[in-house]
Amino acid sequence: MPDVMEISTPKQFSEHVDHGSGLIFVDYYAHWCGPCKLVERIFYQSASTYSKAKFARLDTTKFDKQYLGTLNVKLLPTCQVYSDGQFVDEFVGARPTEFAAWIKRVVTGKKR
Repeated sequence: MPDVMEISTPKQFSEHVDHGSGLIFVDYYAHWCGPCKLVERIFYQSASTYSKAKFARLDTTKFDKQYLGTLNVKLLPTCQVYSDGQFVDEFVGARPTEFAAWIKRVVTGKKR
């Protein structure tokens, strides 16, 4: 299985995302979320394919809604990407083909 970090505290988020270096994708999910499961496989495959980026998952049931609001997470599934601690873009929804294409576009730096 690819190296996908599980972020379980705000401190970990701060260390790895806010103060991290390079490109990091953060998948916000919940165990009860059916649509989240649709894109989970794509997320893990992408982590195996794109080694120059980091991949992390955050179980939203372990965080309060106020904290998630500060991250602008309103719907699940949501995947955000950061570069050197700065928010770059996000993908919301369970459209596996489009999700895979979005990750590829971000990692390779190619426009649509």
